[in-house]
Amino acid sequence: MTEYELMYLYGESADRFWSHIQFWSSVSFGYLVLGHVAAKKLNWFLIIALSALYVGFSVQMYQITLFQSGYIVTYLESLRALHEAGSLKTPAAIMAATSSLGTAPIEIAALGTFMATLLYLPYNYWRSRREDT
Repeated sequence: MTEYELMYLYGESADRFWSHIQFWSSVSFGYLVLGHVAAKKLNWFLIIALSALYVGFSVQMYQITLFQSGYIVTYLESLRALHEAGSLKTPAAIMAATSSLGTAPIEIAALGTFMATLLYLPYNYWRSRREDT
């Protein structure tokens, strides 16, 4: 593939990856709003059912983003190979080929968001019941 094709595919894959992260974040935010607004109206069955749906959705989104990040890594490896061969010409392609950014910060942030979001609904339900007594 040419430098242009690799950069185009890299950009498209990174954009799709970011779109998936934004979609998952918006669903997480909706789950948090539900925990804040409707805590007094929920029961444990609904909390468990909603939490199971959120976990299932999060697992699916993780698999999709993991698959998408595989494409990104492949394109970066191809760009690195072109860079080692000395055939990259644009500064953006050279920067992408020589970058050493990993996915650990994104994974840590996503895991923290997932755990905090998942625990907020039962916590807020328990707190609202405790305040009623």
